[in-house]
Amino acid sequence: MNVRAALSAEIANQIESACDSLRAFRGEISVGAPRRALLSVYYAVIHQVTAALSTKGLHPRTHEGAINLFSLHFLKPGVFSRDSVKKLAKLVTERQTADYSVNIPIDMEDVVAAHALACQLILEAFSYFATLDRIKPKMTALRKDFLAFRRTFAKSRKSPSNGTP
Repeated sequence: MNVRAALSAEIANQIESACDSLRAFRGEISVGAPRRALLSVYYAVIHQVTAALSTKGLHPRTHEGAINLFSLHFLKPGVFSRDSVKKLAKLVTERQTADYSVNIPIDMEDVVAAHALACQLILEAFSYFATLDRIKPKMTALRKDFLAFRRTFAKSRKSPSNGTP
């Protein structure tokens, strides 16, 4: 496999991992596990951030490194909106609370808000990926999967029988 094909596969694998995290999120919501659901939302975004970094040949070893590199290579140059910085920072804070502050309750409203931030970031990432010819075909299919998931989640949130506010 040549370098370009390997890079495309790595990016696609990261994005598929993001989609897996969103599927896990859906299951965690359905069983009433808001803390785990919030973590899955965060991991979906981290996978998208890592995929974006991979397009520039950058491979962070930590989440903090991924966020710092993302800020440097995507947010400061304006590839992603300035608002993305705030969204990402909010998700990092939410993830740290969910992971390390078990005495602080996480409710469904927190999770839904985090999900909305994540969806905005993920859609912005898909817009970026669509500009890259080498991965455009794969991104089209993954973006459709993501949008279908998002619609299904939105419908389930409106359903009175789902047991959540």
